Amino acid sequence: MTRFRWIAVGQDAVGFVAFGNMATGVVAIGNIARGFVAVGNVAIGVVAVGNVGIGIVAGAGATIGVGAIAMAGLLALPIVHGIASVSLLDVNPGYSLLPVFVWLALARILPGERPVASDRPPLVEPGELLSGRVTEGWIEGRLGIAHGALAPLSTGAGTLSIEIGAPLQETARALARRPALVRLEAEDRTAAGAGYRDAPPTERALLAREIRAVPVAPVPWSSDAAMHWALARCWMVGAAVGVILAVVRTIVGLAVG
Repeated sequence: MTRFRWIAVGQDAVGFVAFGNMATGVVAIGNIARGFVAVGNVAIGVVAVGNVGIGIVAGAGATIGVGAIAMAGLLALPIVHGIASVSLLDVNPGYSLLPVFVWLALARILPGERPVASDRPPLVEPGELLSGRVTEGWIEGRLGIAHGALAPLSTGAGTLSIEIGAPLQETARALARRPALVRLEAEDRTAAGAGYRDAPPTERALLAREIRAVPVAPVPWSSDAAMHWALARCWMVGAAVGVILAVVRTIVGLAVG
């Protein structure tokens, strides 16, 4: 992982603002620039300006421009409006879907990697602890207010009742009603209420052994993989919105025509 920087300069620069031969950042300026605002010989992003500019909102290129609004010296692939020597939207309205395919291809070619905090432990499913498949593991959830040693832990799979020992109760109170990571240990205990002739029934108790605040995920510009992941999400959303814009533009064009 590339170290996080606000301003990065170098051959392969990654940062909030990046300058380099290959620049990746929220604002990227370089020979090959990838970012939310990208300026370069080949610029890829949400707003892109370059010799070849491939953007979502706008793509401006001295040679080729791709975007919802595209401007280029030679060839433009727009969805809504294009200005170029040749704008494919003027050639055939059906070509307005070409930027969508370009964005989908970028999202597939450069999927990146979702940024995850390095100190985040692997999680187990609540059902694995309750079923006995595992006896210990980390669960992510929202801690409730403790009543004595018992506290609710709300997870995506439901609410667990967990036991919190005295050493952890101060931490539990500090993290109450907030997302938390809890390391739980499952323990089988004899349940009360069985007759003396019956085999004693057991119940599964969940004991908290460690409680932490959920670590904050790294910012997208902490690495090129994280930045590509964020851009891929933008390209996927842009593709969906682009289809809607192309359909609306076609319907409006037919109505006016």
